[in-house]
Amino acid sequence: RASIKSHINAKTRMATAHDTTDPIDLGNWQTMNNNKTLDHFKAQIFAGNRTSGEAETSFSGNGQQWQNYRTVTLPGFDGRQTLNLDDFWLEVFNHQKNEVIVKLIGLETIVKYANTQQIKQPFTLVATLTYTDEGS
Repeated sequence: RASIKSHINAKTRMATAHDTTDPIDLGNWQTMNNNKTLDHFKAQIFAGNRTSGEAETSFSGNGQQWQNYRTVTLPGFDGRQTLNLDDFWLEVFNHQKNEVIVKLIGLETIVKYANTQQIKQPFTLVATLTYTDEGS
């Protein structure tokens, strides 16, 4: 697995407001170490280091629907900012925890008077997850 993780880390890049993240082939990462499969997930994304209160956005789904949430786009300072969630999903598939809290960085590219600047904003993702056994 270390070689797969190294391969994924080498291909991972954060998206900017005018760029999109190419999907990373996570292969069978949704089938985990103990033959468990992701059953249901519910996540909230908070600004900064907050882990409760009013979320910036939230999402949920079942099983393979996680692939629809590889990136999340939020309103930005002058457009939109994009958060890459691949590190979150790797954490889910590697550790199989029922609650996962990860730090994310939202990226937004602003072009003003021919100058380009990238704004980075911190976020915290809090998720609850359930799993099923493959043998069940």
